[in-house]
Amino acid sequence: MTTVIVLASISAIGLYCSSAFQRSVHATAVSYATVIAVTIVTAIVFFVRLQIYQSARSPSNYTWYTLPLNIRAPMYLNPFFFLTASFAPPRQLYPAWTTCAVVFIVLGALAAALTLHNLRHSRDM
Repeated sequence: MTTVIVLASISAIGLYCSSAFQRSVHATAVSYATVIAVTIVTAIVFFVRLQIYQSARSPSNYTWYTLPLNIRAPMYLNPFFFLTASFAPPRQLYPAWTTCAVVFIVLGALAAALTLHNLRHSRDM
C-alpha cells in the first residue's frame, strides 16, 4: 500500500510538470529534481534540526514521539521514511505511517488538481 501511495503521488507530480512545461526534457528534469529534493532535502533538514535540538539539551535517549513536531515534520514528506514506517510494528510507528499517507495523498491530489487546471487553461488558449 505504501509503495502505491508514493508511486501515485510522484506520478502526479510528474504529470503536473508535464502540464506546466512545453518540452518533455524540462518536465523530466524538474520532476527528477522535485523527487530528489523531497527525498534528500527533507532528510538533511531533519538531521540538522535534530542536531541543534540535541546540542541544546543534555544527552538523553529520544524517541520519535518525544521529539517536537517541528523537528519531525520534514520526515513526513520523505518517501524513504514513509516506506520505513510501514515496516515497523504498528504500535511503534503506525501514527507516523498514517500521517505520511495523508501527506502523500494530499500532495498527489494537489498535483493532480494543478495538472487539470493547467490542461483546462492550455485548452482555452
